[in-house]
Order: sequence, then C-alpha cells, then structure tokens
Amino acid sequence: MNILIFTSLITDACLKRRDNWEYISFAGRKKIGLLCRSLESLGHTVDVCSTSYAKSLNKTFVEEISPKVRIIHAPTVGFFGRMSFLKRPVGMAFNLYWICRHFRKYQLVVFYNYHKEYFLPAYVGKRCFGLRILMDYEDGLFLDKGYQSPFYRYLEKAAYREADGFVLVNGSLKERIDAYGQGRKPALVLNGLLDSELLEKNREWKPGARRELAFTGNFSESFGLEELLQYVRYLPERFHLTITGQASPEAERTLIHAMKDRPNIRFMGRVDSTQFERIFERIEICILLNSAASDWNKTNFPSKLFDYLSRNRFVLSTGNPVLQPYYGLSNFVVLKEFPGDLEKLEQIMEKRTPDSHELFSLHAETLKSLELFIQKLVSSTVNEF
Repeated sequence: MNILIFTSLITDACLKRRDNWEYISFAGRKKIGLLCRSLESLGHTVDVCSTSYAKSLNKTFVEEISPKVRIIHAPTVGFFGRMSFLKRPVGMAFNLYWICRHFRKYQLVVFYNYHKEYFLPAYVGKRCFGLRILMDYEDGLFLDKGYQSPFYRYLEKAAYREADGFVLVNGSLKERIDAYGQGRKPALVLNGLLDSELLEKNREWKPGARRELAFTGNFSESFGLEELLQYVRYLPERFHLTITGQASPEAERTLIHAMKDRPNIRFMGRVDSTQFERIFERIEICILLNSAASDWNKTNFPSKLFDYLSRNRFVLSTGNPVLQPYYGLSNFVVLKEFPGDLEKLEQIMEKRTPDSHELFSLHAETLKSLELFIQKLVSSTVNEF
C-alpha cells in the first residue's frame, strides 16, 4: 500500500540545511520516523510531506531515508535570522499542491492532528479524490492556543467529522471523539513505537552497579518539576543523576538552587545528539517525571519512554494511570512510595533484570495491531469496521 503522511518530520539533513537545531527534541524527532519505518517493515511505501521552521529561504528537497520511505521537505520562508512565521501557510500551499498533483499514487492519507496545513490537504484528498484519511492524534492542541482556541476547536470538530479513523497517542483522547459524536469511527491507541534497530544493538545490554540515572527533556512546572526536585533532594549520594534538557528560566534557577551541596547531581542543559548518545553509554536508569494534576495526562504520552526501552534501559517512574500498561515489563520500575522509596532504590534495583525478549514481543504485537487496523480501515466501510 502507498501511504502519504502530512506532518513535520525533522531529520538531521533538514536541521543542517535549515539551521534550526535548537527547536527540536530528540524523542519528538524520532516519533514520526519510527512510524514510517514500522509501516515500511509491514510492506508499505511511505511518502512524508514535511513542514519545518527555518531562518532563511529554502527550496523543496527530497530525502530518501530508506528504499520505501522518502521525505518531501516543503519550502520555507524565514527572514532576518528568525524562525519562519510563514511555516503554516507555505506548508499548507505545498501540501495542497502535492495532493492535487500526486493523488493517484496513494491509497491512504495520514494527517497529524488538526493543524490546518495537514488537515485541509487531507480533506481535499478525501472530498476531491476519494482517498481514505486517518488522523494521527498526538496531543490536545485545544489546551494551549489562547485567542486561537475557538478556531482550533472548529478545526478539531471538522477533522473528527471528516477522518475515517484515528490513531490516538493517549486512550483518553477517545473521550473527545465521543463528545463530538464520532465515537462509532475506528480508533487505535498507539502510545508509541520501539526502535527495533536500537533495541537489537542493546539486546544483550546488562547494567553495572545500577547507580547511574538520567532525566532528559522538559521539566517545567506542568511536566513534573516538583517531582524532579524530590529526586534532587532525596536521591542517595551513592547514586549519580545527570539532567539534560530545559525549562522556563525560573524553573532552571529553582533546579540549580536545589542542587547546591549535591555533588552527585549535575545539570547539563540542552545537549546536542552527540553529547546525548555519549551520556547514555553509561546511564542505567532513566527517569520519567509525572505531574498528576496536569491536563497533559489526558492528551499526551511521554514518547521518551520508548526511546529508553529501545535502549533496553530501566525506566523509573512514580504511579501514573497512562503508564499502567507498561508496569508489567521487567525494565519498568514503579516507585510506590515517593520519595520514600528512593532510600530503598538500591534494594529495588537489585531485584530487576532487563528483558529484551519482552520488548521485542511488545513491538511485534504493536505492529500486528497497526497493520490489522490499517487494512480494515482501507478495505471496509465505517459501518463494517
């Protein structure tokens, strides 16, 4: 099957050409790429029409990342060394051109969320050319759009109405689909995908003293700053914690202040991909932060979980319902009493052994569910599904 995806897939080649390294997270960059590779492993051919930020004028360029996956990077317009504020209209115009020019090639169109530059070209593909369209619902944009919220709520409702099916990153998003009266349409909950190549490289990885921990990513208030501060305050000195990533200036100052007199904690800020990989050569335990009061628990999923598991590392987390499907994995460790369990962390980790076989089985089951879902979506009517 030939599949077209409207999204933003930022590769190293794109970052190098367009000088926009500072705007992209590692886990976020990998998410769509892993979907493409997974679809390829299932026998599909994938084209990705990708929009991106840039600081200058850039032409379209095509990047073939594997025999059956290519990325068509849309042109960009950036002025005076700043990010392109024309990303969305330029991207939408290019995507409309692409679907009108090449619609005969595809059997399925996937569009990311309800951004207008992705949804409207997919809508044209359905209404004008009879293509099936699938919404990849990654997060709830309605949470953080300010004065644009009414417009995005309208787009959200329209996208729900027109989509033939949904891939949901969080099962709670089904509630919004039901609220708009589209609950009869097929939906697959896909929290994320493992990197099978990376997992294969780490298949035989074994922990050493189990005392090297890391947290990577955003640690702002809504993403678990208070929980990170608990690790900083109560982590026994025999453990070493490396923190990379960024937050608001105030949150970073709070973290740095809490680290005083804690020589076993270091904060490195944002790091590039080379530094990131070097850090993970010695990391044994990866921390996932939770903020129970955050609305993001209903609309998002921590994609870094799959990066950590793909490295066959231990994942350490406090309780969170969205993570519950993974509690049974040997690599997943839940701190039931926090921060009290930090004092017993050495005893807790001694009982754990990473199990790559579990992770390969998880990946195989995920791919099986994805393929079954796509085949039924394309070959059946909504009522037959």
